[in-house]
Amino acid sequence: MRRLMVMFSVLLTTNSIAYDQLSVWDKLMARAQTEDERLITRMTALSLACENADAVQATETISMLSQWTDTVEQTETATSDTAGADTPSARQALLSHAVGHGAERLNAIGDSAAALDLWRRLSSQPWATQVTKEKAFELIASNPSSIAARQEAAIAALRDSGVGRSGQMPQAFASLLDQTAISALRTLVRESADIQTFNYAAAATLAEFGDLDILSELHALQAPFAEADVCSGDALGWYAWQIEIQNPPSQLLTHIASPELFTAESRCWAIRKAAELGLSTEDIREAIEDYESAGRPFGPNQQPAGIAEMKAVAMKLGIIAEAVFSDAIPGTSPAYETNQVAWNLSTPVVDWIPPWEPRYENYPAFFEWCEAQPWDELDDETGARLFSERLCELELLPPDSCGIVAETVNTASP
Repeated sequence: MRRLMVMFSVLLTTNSIAYDQLSVWDKLMARAQTEDERLITRMTALSLACENADAVQATETISMLSQWTDTVEQTETATSDTAGADTPSARQALLSHAVGHGAERLNAIGDSAAALDLWRRLSSQPWATQVTKEKAFELIASNPSSIAARQEAAIAALRDSGVGRSGQMPQAFASLLDQTAISALRTLVRESADIQTFNYAAAATLAEFGDLDILSELHALQAPFAEADVCSGDALGWYAWQIEIQNPPSQLLTHIASPELFTAESRCWAIRKAAELGLSTEDIREAIEDYESAGRPFGPNQQPAGIAEMKAVAMKLGIIAEAVFSDAIPGTSPAYETNQVAWNLSTPVVDWIPPWEPRYENYPAFFEWCEAQPWDELDDETGARLFSERLCELELLPPDSCGIVAETVNTASP
């Protein structure tokens, strides 16, 4: 209703005969370009013009938006703009609004090449918000141009928009930048081989593909990156590991099943990748079961670290049945996802040790043993030695403490 009221106001607020003879679209565009008009009115008129344009009008609108982008790029943003002045920041607001309100129609029926270039440029503007950039990415991906042209625009957006620094490929580009774009993605990585400019999104995508050609560069950069910033070095270590572990794919199963202390993130990623690469459901399920049996138990439920998350991912992929999952780990959410932001990544080997816990089930045996010992006949040193040895045998003392206890007993003065 608000938009209709604004549209009526646009159409009825002038008595000019020449203005009255214009088409509805022309009137809307005239109001959108009126420099002393209120910004909200210009924005609304512009979005209505986009949504009601025909093919020729859509191309004209794209041309106008491109010219506005030129102006914004060439002029520094004013620090104090009046509401209706045609300042750079006003045009920034108009461009951002058009991207989110009406651009889809321009993209669909206007000059596809001109539109593609406009979305690429807008995605790389320093003033563009993340929402504006993401919408521009979507417009690039859905543009009617050829796949090659769209891939070229997407690569340029990854290079110039700053999004590559996050390590997350924009969702809109996930299917666009497939295996056919590997060469361009490698170039992005190699051209940005500096910690200040490195394109983590391109590197992350190549790592997902298991691209062995980029592996040596990642290894070479990891140490200097880690020296400057630990998180950056960890991210490159993660990408290198992703490439190595899936070549050959059978190593994914070994990683899933291993009793070693690996992160839950790495095991969950290995489950997803194994399914993606076509490894049999039975083999993946067996690997999960092997880890559940052989992994070090800890916590209140005495389960291997990360098994709940692994089963959640497996259930989501249809590898294990929901009933099996629910019975094993009641109440656990199956929506667990690995965080792929570059500064949250780390190599698969854990850098912490789960807290040690005694074998509680061995306490009855220990008490029974204590009652059977002739303590009155033993001297203090012998009693202490036997006592500590039995605790260690039954895993009721931490392994690293057993050696200390034995050394203390053996060196005690008489």
